[in-house]
Amino acid sequence: MKTLLVLISFLCFFTSASAQAKADTTGMQAQEEYWKKWYIDLYEIGVGQNKDSLKITPEVIRIMQDTAYSNAIYPATYTWPAAMDLVKTMALKKAFWHMINLYSGEEQMKNLVVTFLLPFDQKFEMDKILIAAFYTYGMTDPEATSFRDGKIQITRPDIIEAKFNNMRNLVTIIKSKRPQK
Repeated sequence: MKTLLVLISFLCFFTSASAQAKADTTGMQAQEEYWKKWYIDLYEIGVGQNKDSLKITPEVIRIMQDTAYSNAIYPATYTWPAAMDLVKTMALKKAFWHMINLYSGEEQMKNLVVTFLLPFDQKFEMDKILIAAFYTYGMTDPEATSFRDGKIQITRPDIIEAKFNNMRNLVTIIKSKRPQK
């Protein structure tokens, strides 16, 4: 009888440990998939041309359809603390969009943005990510665009051009500071 109890206890422990290991593996796979998707999204351009058609990602569609989400991405005033909150939550593409907007300010802010972005270039291709951020969020910026019948209408091309120039300047600076390989 004692042997039977020990055997049952061992089987229960083994079954429990095996189920836990399987759950841990499933959780790790889910996390790996999440971070892989997150990484791919950093480089994905939200609005672009694909041969003869316009490519729009689900992120851009969400911006066009969800006013609350759009308001969170496009505040009335871009601030450093808001950008840092996005960094803390790993919403880096949105944070970099904020950096593009903050770069248009005074010289001290421009230097702060560059100083902040440069270390990211050691782990990521920041030039490509900044371009992706611009072509995801710049094309749907309510300061310069509106939506009619599910289509983007550019109302202020001068604003889009100014933000494009901010992005281009940041890309140029980052590339110039990048160590040559």
